[in-house]
Amino acid sequence: MNQKGQALVSIVVLAAAAAVIAAGAALTAISLSKTAALSKDSDKVYYLAESGAEEALLALLRDPTYTGNNQKLDNTSVVISVTGINQKTIISEAFNNNVKRRVEVLAQFTNNILTITSWKEIE
Repeated sequence: MNQKGQALVSIVVLAAAAAVIAAGAALTAISLSKTAALSKDSDKVYYLAESGAEEALLALLRDPTYTGNNQKLDNTSVVISVTGINQKTIISEAFNNNVKRRVEVLAQFTNNILTITSWKEIE
């Protein structure tokens, strides 16, 4: 007769262990989902920063005195700045939520020909 309660205790312990494992799996899935969303946002912001740099290059070809501008693309702020006279430094920064990406392009005018000498992401 003393054995009847033991089965119930075993079932309760196993159910509790299963609940802990299920909760851990759910938290891991939520964390991975948030990481994937942040990565997607980061990629989007990076490509918009690249787009800003490309726009600056086109603007420089049309007007060598172009100094940049601010834009809002797909709910993302893109700030483009161009400095220098013959050696141009283009900084294109894109911001969305807590994500910020920056691209730096160095270009040089030689005999009215614009040549890109460097293109990289910067911190």
